[in-house]
Amino acid sequence: AQIVRRMALGGEIFLANEALALGVVDRVVETGKALDEAKAWGEKIAERGPLATEAAKLMIGIAEGEEDAAATEALASGFIALTGDLKAGVGAFKARHKPDFSRS
Repeated sequence: AQIVRRMALGGEIFLANEALALGVVDRVVETGKALDEAKAWGEKIAERGPLATEAAKLMIGIAEGEEDAAATEALASGFIALTGDLKAGVGAFKARHKPDFSRS
């Protein structure tokens, strides 16, 4: 946070290796190669399952304190939506009877 303050408020500029050492960036590449590296990283992420990627982003945000209870709720709701429990719960609510949730 101090580094961000120095950059945002004081206009301080760091060399690439300094930014890497300070944790502002996680990778330094040759001049002119940033776009290619970014595209390669994006392609690697795109190969993964989109739900797993979204869940990972939410969990990282929660762990780092960037996300709040809404993110936790979204993660839990998404998990439940992938099970038969959501269908059983909604169906039981509509039919006004007790749901029969699976235990497997």
